[in-house]
Amino acid sequence: PDPSVTLDLTLREVARKALGISEDAIVVLAYGALGVRKGIVSLMSAMQEPSCPTNIHLLLAGIQEQPVTDFIAGQVGQALRQSGRLHVLPGYVPEERVPQLLSASDAMWIGYINFYTMSSVLVLAARHGLLPIVSERGVSGYLIRQRPCGLQVDATSTASILSVLRRLARRDASTEAMAAKGPALFAIHTVSEFQRT
Repeated sequence: PDPSVTLDLTLREVARKALGISEDAIVVLAYGALGVRKGIVSLMSAMQEPSCPTNIHLLLAGIQEQPVTDFIAGQVGQALRQSGRLHVLPGYVPEERVPQLLSASDAMWIGYINFYTMSSVLVLAARHGLLPIVSERGVSGYLIRQRPCGLQVDATSTASILSVLRRLARRDASTEAMAAKGPALFAIHTVSEFQRT
């Protein structure tokens, strides 16, 4: 199992104020190396659909591949920025910045395309109480089915992405309960347990 450290998170309102994100936003965090394979273009395109709830915000933090940079600079990215729903921290994210990102977010985007292996970002999200949104295929999707603390998505389908975002936007008790299970369900995914294994 991929391990994750346990971080001391900052206060949510402090993190959001520092990042310029409103308190009523539902924030999806995409973190790490950001490329087309990570489903970023698919996610942003779905967010621009008229049926996407306007309280869904996207926080992009990490090194961007050129196609993602170009897409952010394009029509969809500009529209999301102008509506205040896209927040971008480009470049390498220092470790000391990660608690702020997690604290400000409600969910972690792991809706990767043609990705079939385990994800340390999934472990990071689950262990800190964020709702993972995970590709339904591969090991990560299988693991979320075994440990139901997140939502599954087909990142090649706009309808699938919108369905997940609409559910997330409702803040219903079931999704909040799912996210709350994450720390216990992934408690074993520590660095020390990884080394022992």
